[in-house]
Amino acid sequence: MGMLDAGCSMSENSLSDLNTVPPGHRSGFVAVIGRPNVGKSTLMNQFLGQKVAIVSPKPQTTRTRIRGILTREAFQVIFVDTPGLHRPLHKLGEVMVAAVASAIPDADVVLFLVDVSVMPREEDRMIARMVRERTQNPVILVLNKMDRLPADRIQRHTEAYWGLLPDHAGWMMTIATEAVNLDKLLEMIVEHLPEGPRYYPGDQVTDQTEREIAAELVR
Repeated sequence: MGMLDAGCSMSENSLSDLNTVPPGHRSGFVAVIGRPNVGKSTLMNQFLGQKVAIVSPKPQTTRTRIRGILTREAFQVIFVDTPGLHRPLHKLGEVMVAAVASAIPDADVVLFLVDVSVMPREEDRMIARMVRERTQNPVILVLNKMDRLPADRIQRHTEAYWGLLPDHAGWMMTIATEAVNLDKLLEMIVEHLPEGPRYYPGDQVTDQTEREIAAELVR
């Protein structure tokens, strides 16, 4: 199914799909947060198998909270791809920071995505403080771009990021562009989700309309 085929209308079959889940079905909202250009949109698109979040080398490409929906027989994960966080220098930046801040307490699980090939920056520390202050729910530290991390720096860099969130629920090294370890990361996410219903029909991959998706692409 193409990106623009992800409709948001709900048929009778879709309504039936919502009410048919196996015992022990898990579901919930997962906030994907991190500073600009660490791979948040790439990660979500890889999970979904298609492009619902815009990917660009230019920071601040994602300006709104985009929901991507991954449904399997035993679970449904609703990913919330948030704008990249940085210190706000203007009104738009303030709005984007507010969007991330509000997503954290609403999430059942938080994915804190970082670029492990470099040491933590001030934006990473700011996000970690925000997470510590705003949620008691599980936070998974995702150490992305591990292919760019020299072997002699692995321990130093990973320990530096662990130190930002000493109470993290788990961590995973990934290469989002190549889907490396994303299957293991998904298992970790689902383990921390509560039992719950299916919030969206199984064939729906985003709550964005076609107009909103097109607007993201041409911006």
